[in-house]
Amino acid sequence: LLRPPHRASFLRELRESVRYRPAKDRYKIFIIDEAHQITSEAFNALLKTLEEPPEWAVFILCTTEAHKIPTTIASRCQQFNFRSVEFAELVERMKWICSQEGIEAEAEALAVIAQAGEGSVRDSLSALDQAIASCGTKLSGAAVRDLLGLFSLNALGAVTDALAASDSAKMLDLVSELERNGHQLQHYVRELARYFRNLLVARIRSVPTRLIAAPAPEQESLAATAKNFSEDDLTRYLQITLDVYQEEGIF
Repeated sequence: LLRPPHRASFLRELRESVRYRPAKDRYKIFIIDEAHQITSEAFNALLKTLEEPPEWAVFILCTTEAHKIPTTIASRCQQFNFRSVEFAELVERMKWICSQEGIEAEAEALAVIAQAGEGSVRDSLSALDQAIASCGTKLSGAAVRDLLGLFSLNALGAVTDALAASDSAKMLDLVSELERNGHQLQHYVRELARYFRNLLVARIRSVPTRLIAAPAPEQESLAATAKNFSEDDLTRYLQITLDVYQEEGIF
C-alpha cells in the first residue's frame, strides 16, 4: 500500500520491485492511495510498467478525483466507481467498533462523526480515532462537535430564526459571537451551506430520507424549520451562501 507523497524516485524503486516474481504467491498487488497526487514525473516513471505489466503484477490506483489522472494512465486502467456509504450504515459500523473497543459513545457523537466523514468509511474511522484519542473512552456529541469544528443544529438554526424574523441585528450579533469565540467564519459558512441544502431537501421530500446525512430526529427538526420558508427562498439562501464561501479573500 503506497500513500502520498508519490515522488518519481520512489515510484522508480517500485518499478524495480515489480520486475521480480513473488516468492510464493501468484500475484504482487500494489495499491496506490490518493493516486491523483502523483506528480507528472512520477507518472512518467510508472507509465512503461502500466503499459506492459508483468503477468504477476496488479496495480490498484485509488482516488477521489479521477479527472486528475492523466489520460495516458486512465486509458490503461479499468475504472470502478464506488458509491458513498449510507449514513445509517456508517453509524452502525462505528457503533459496533465502539462496543468491541469498550468505548461509550452517544448516538449524537457517532452521528457527528459520520457527517464529518461524508460517506467515506476511512474518513469516518479516522475521525473516530481522533475523537477517542482526544476524549477517551466516553464520547459526547458536544465534545466531538468541538473537536471536529462542526456546529450544532441549534447554532445553525439561529440563522434561519433571524431570517424568519427579518432581524438584521440578530444576524450581526451571531457573526460577532462567532468571531469572539474564535470560530473560522469560512468554515461556518461551509456548514451553513450544507444546512440550507438539507433544509431544501427536507422542504421538497418527506423525511426521513437518505438524501440527508442525519438521524431521523434531526431530519424531523429540519423539516419543521423548512416549513417556514418557500423552496425559492431556500434555493436563494443556498446560492448566496455558496457564493460567499467561494469568494476568495472575503474572510
